[in-house]
Amino acid sequence: MEANMNTQKVGGEKPSLLGMITSPGLQFERMKMSEKVWGMFFLVALLQGLVGGLGTYVMQTSPEGVKIKKELGGLVGQGSLTLEIIYGAVSGFVGAMIGALFVAAIYKVFMMFFGNDTSYKTLLTIIVYTNIVLIIGGLINTILNLILGGGATEFTSLGSFFTEGSFAYEIGNTIEVFNVWNLVLIWLGLQITAGLSKVKAAIPIIVLFIIVAIFVLITHFLPVMSV
Repeated sequence: MEANMNTQKVGGEKPSLLGMITSPGLQFERMKMSEKVWGMFFLVALLQGLVGGLGTYVMQTSPEGVKIKKELGGLVGQGSLTLEIIYGAVSGFVGAMIGALFVAAIYKVFMMFFGNDTSYKTLLTIIVYTNIVLIIGGLINTILNLILGGGATEFTSLGSFFTEGSFAYEIGNTIEVFNVWNLVLIWLGLQITAGLSKVKAAIPIIVLFIIVAIFVLITHFLPVMSV
């Protein structure tokens, strides 16, 4: 009887964004029963857009940002700053939607390769809900930049321990606390919601991380090679 009541509770409640922080396993269990994702999809994208707009403001008004504007020929006006903030917010909103759709598609390819029939919509649900961790991380870094007068410093990454612009800095930025937390949650979601083993759930995450690391290496060395 108790097991049936717990099953009904899991199946009768929707996944929660805040629950991804306190009880992610329960949220992934609920995702098995929930087919609704689009409302949360747009809400998460909106939150990422707001963080993007705030991040643009902090970056543009930071000492580093002001210095760059002076070097480019004077400070921009308040109207231009407003437009830049709006652009940052819209870019964050659209980028969040495209990013979630694209990443879910990549995981769907891996599911097909593994012979797993988890739907694209379910995978998208996992990505959307786990993105709340990235939003929190972005907000924390933005607030720290606002307080400490930074521009776009990733205080929660290993890159903050190295000289900005160096090779070690670029690699360190790929190892960021909230990004790692996000990947761990996705790994957990692929096990609980999609039914993959621990090893199979880790494969797409490791492959994507390696691709990102290679991209960072390429973008770091291209300017040097072009000189």
